[in-house]
Amino acid sequence: VVKLYWDVAPMACENFATLCSNGSLLPSQQLQGGKTKVKPPPIGECGKPLTYRKSVVHRIEPGFVVQAGDFVKSNGSGGESIYNGKKFKDERAGLTLKHNKRGILSM
Repeated sequence: VVKLYWDVAPMACENFATLCSNGSLLPSQQLQGGKTKVKPPPIGECGKPLTYRKSVVHRIEPGFVVQAGDFVKSNGSGGESIYNGKKFKDERAGLTLKHNKRGILSM
């Protein structure tokens, strides 16, 4: 379970939620009779699907951080958003949130 702070960082939340759901089946997409149809994710400017699906964990620092989600270069140096492929500025209010316990997710 992930808590998104829509009131603090709406652009980051929208980007994260969209990249998580692109290429996935949402409950509202289930068809009658239990049949399902998954819409493929859009292709980004990098030429790759705009989705976290099949992205890899590219860095683990024991006791500190796990980094993943770079679907462009798979090493942490790539980046593309749902906003016309461009990176977007940090939302100032989101930078005030504390990472004071395990399981805190940042983007």
